[in-house]
Amino acid sequence: MKTIRIACLFVIAALLVIVGRAMAVEQDQSPGAKLFVKYKCQTCHAVQSKGIGATVKAKAEEEDDGWDDDDDDAGSPDLSGAGIKRDSEWMHLWLRKKVATEKGKKHMKRFKGKDEERQVLVDWLLTLKTPVVEEPEKK
Repeated sequence: MKTIRIACLFVIAALLVIVGRAMAVEQDQSPGAKLFVKYKCQTCHAVQSKGIGATVKAKAEEEDDGWDDDDDDAGSPDLSGAGIKRDSEWMHLWLRKKVATEKGKKHMKRFKGKDEERQVLVDWLLTLKTPVVEEPEKK
């Protein structure tokens, strides 16, 4: 009987974690966040400050999109601080694959939405000004 109670508590705790993560993603319902999800940007990019986690861990060298030039070996970056590092013009060009980083890297995919949607997405990205804390290097 005690084992069943412990198992039930474990299942409830697991469900609360899952529901909590789902609700965190739903917290930011701004038009820009909705477009971020609509165009599956979260497949590669996280926005941890808004509770959006990347659904795929990008391979370091193959899929680094160069958004953060200081991070050679990381996959696609957390965009929580995107509004700190880049301006509107650069983001528009980046999403259209018209500009490369200082290291010569371009975004992996061209944004497929309309110009108006790209503007809304860029405006939202510019509001993201939470500094990203880098994880310690694993040895």
